[in-house]
Amino acid sequence: MEGFLKALSQLDAIIKLIRASKTPLKRARVNRELEFYRSPGAGHPGNAVAAPHPLSSATKIQAEFGELQKKIAEYQEILASEKVLKKVIATELKEIQKVYGDSRRTEIIEQQDEIRLEDLIADQDVIITISHSGYTKRTPLSTYRQQARGGKGRLGMKTRDEDFVENLFIASTHSYILVFTNTGKLYWLKVYEIPDVGAPARASTF
Repeated sequence: MEGFLKALSQLDAIIKLIRASKTPLKRARVNRELEFYRSPGAGHPGNAVAAPHPLSSATKIQAEFGELQKKIAEYQEILASEKVLKKVIATELKEIQKVYGDSRRTEIIEQQDEIRLEDLIADQDVIITISHSGYTKRTPLSTYRQQARGGKGRLGMKTRDEDFVENLFIASTHSYILVFTNTGKLYWLKVYEIPDVGAPARASTF
């Protein structure tokens, strides 16, 4: 564009050069490019700009040159300032949002998992004792001590008169226990639902 403006300012000299040239028109065109159109620092003749048409509008070229100067100044400002660069990026992203943005199709809500009683009970092994009369209880396994040779060990349950411990087994607090009634019905319950009673204490019935 600077070459165009320079050519317009010396249009008469260009025309005179072309008319006075005894070489082919192509040679004359290269000559005038080298002399009139090469911007400062253009270097090799191959970097010279193409020659303007003699009838090109000077006003149009000057207006286009002014727009280019504004864009150059704007780009230099963006490159020189991170604040301006971020502002440009934000503006461009808003434009993209206007063109391509739509409503979110999924809803983001706070997770609300149901808390069960079982989640609050530690998963551990316990001793389940059931008496002949149907009394039962659970006791932490850690409550029992290893018995030495000839010792009595630790009592698993204190029973009523004429009652005795009929079943004793180990189970996890999160395991199921199946209970058969004398009428032929079957019920189930979690081990942690059985009353937790100390080793020497009496148990309760179902």
